[in-house]
Amino acid sequence: AMAGGWMDCGMLRSLWPCAHEVARAPSDQGRRMTVSFKRRTAYEREWADAAQGTACTVLVVGAGPVGLATACELNAMGVDVRVLEKRAEPSAWSKASGINCRTMAALRFMGKAYDRVLAAGESTTSCGFLRARTAVDGNPVDDPNFNEEEEARDAQEVDDLSGAVSYFCSQPQFEMALQKTLQDLGCRVSRGVEVLALRPGEDDDVLVLVRTPATDPEAHRIIRCKKLVACDGAHSLVRHLLDLRFAGRTNPMMLIISDVAIDFPSGSGITRGPWILNASGGLFRWLMPSWPRFAIPIPSADPRKRNRYRVGVPAPYHLWRANDKTQQKPKPGQTGQSSDDKKLMEIVVSELRPRLPKGTVVRDPLWMSLLNFNSRVAESYSAPDGNVYLAGDSAHCHPPTGGQGLNTGLQDGVNLAWKLAYDLALGTELASSTYSEERRTVGLQVVESTTKRTDNIARGDKDLGGKGQRLRDSQLLVNYCGGPLALSEAPRPCYPLLSGSMKGWGRGQGIADIAPGLLAPLGAKTQKQRTLLSLLVDIRRKNKNKLAPHVLVVTAVGSVANEALAKVKAVAPRLPLEMISDGSGACGKASGMVIRPDCYIAASGKSWESLCDSTSKYYKAAGFHVQ
Repeated sequence: AMAGGWMDCGMLRSLWPCAHEVARAPSDQGRRMTVSFKRRTAYEREWADAAQGTACTVLVVGAGPVGLATACELNAMGVDVRVLEKRAEPSAWSKASGINCRTMAALRFMGKAYDRVLAAGESTTSCGFLRARTAVDGNPVDDPNFNEEEEARDAQEVDDLSGAVSYFCSQPQFEMALQKTLQDLGCRVSRGVEVLALRPGEDDDVLVLVRTPATDPEAHRIIRCKKLVACDGAHSLVRHLLDLRFAGRTNPMMLIISDVAIDFPSGSGITRGPWILNASGGLFRWLMPSWPRFAIPIPSADPRKRNRYRVGVPAPYHLWRANDKTQQKPKPGQTGQSSDDKKLMEIVVSELRPRLPKGTVVRDPLWMSLLNFNSRVAESYSAPDGNVYLAGDSAHCHPPTGGQGLNTGLQDGVNLAWKLAYDLALGTELASSTYSEERRTVGLQVVESTTKRTDNIARGDKDLGGKGQRLRDSQLLVNYCGGPLALSEAPRPCYPLLSGSMKGWGRGQGIADIAPGLLAPLGAKTQKQRTLLSLLVDIRRKNKNKLAPHVLVVTAVGSVANEALAKVKAVAPRLPLEMISDGSGACGKASGMVIRPDCYIAASGKSWESLCDSTSKYYKAAGFHVQ
């Protein structure tokens, strides 16, 4: 059957990783792993001959979006950070581009990163992402149920809940915005530096053996750090050195991914937007050779580059099990030089041209790659000693459905950064005791959700979740209820099943409840009609190069508000705390709430007594009471 180029749904499901297999993968939290890093003896000579490099407090391995964002957060809180990157130059490949409103809200706390992303990218409307264009046998097909005005209202409502705006920015531009912001904070990326091995050092330090650029007279160096954050991708060497299993499966089917220019016929009236293309037989019937082809606009602030698309087409079967050596990613501008590149481009053109409107030209590939999807989650996001952590693709990887990868990884970094800063300054163990449990729970649900949605496509189900999917993809429903810092709350799903219109998904229906573990209502209007997000950003900027404080938001004003602050400080004396008064627009039925530095609710209460009781529980769960 496979030799004939087709496959039925049963065969496809047997190849595709089932969501429950990943979700049920053992975490092995009870298994005490030793910190005798793998390859301890592999580089004995290099360890002996290596020069002693500079020491730092936190070492971030990987200068992709997650590593850069984590470093920005840590540096803004006064933590000494160094970033290593194996690549000599920043990546120019257009990978992830969708930045949801939750991530954009997080960027508001990272200096000029938010403004730089706005300047480099495009809005949802500009990119045409409110509507997916479809074509069957080269003829555009309109969805009779599509209502652009309603879609725009739904998108705006989700953005309003976050206090930010969903945006599209190519990954190279996104990384550049973060890197410039990191430079503003006085931290530079050390490129061309490769991690080789790890060792535990004295005083709970981590020793890192690295290979520096060939121009360096001392090719091997040892870097000493207190904490290490691995953001080195799905093939993470650090995860491998820690001997942490990456449970899950790989889908053997492969796509050819490329960045190409698409010129639609002049006078056709076709506007920019994503295309999902198929031969006759239905839009989402994922049966070879009817597997959907796609073309997604690459966002750019330069109008001359707005004909660039990231395209994907099914690879022939003989490439499905290609190894890493065949998954070549040439530098931009070099694609098309080799015979293999030309053959791949011929496949791309032959797959796209008959399915796009007649007269469309597909040309000028900047890069291309063979890609297959993985659904995997690391057994733990941290080493047992609490000095080495995983974030982003090194901790989880999954199909790109819904654009969750970059956004989930960046939230890993946001969750981890403030906890590391507190641990280093206050002697707590927040990162080692809560980071993996909070974020791994989210990672499992992301993998389950994206895998199920992709599996639905494989079964020929064109319903990918309806309008409620926009809210789920925004990650505003991601929560830590029932987690180590919100044990009093019953667990809530991060990706609940929603249906129907977005209308009514406001306060009281799960999106803006005031309860520990939930995301604070960042878009709520408070004093002087400013959003809660903007007030929190002001407080963070006021505390530049200091610990990001927790923030008490109360409905009261004046002396009553000051009295509430004093009561909360009395039960949480070591908690860095500032206050926003007159916050009735954000607190709902609660008298007040305490917000964590990552914008999640730490404590809440309908009275001062219940607020203090909730704060006390959080204070003890976080370990602040232990000195």
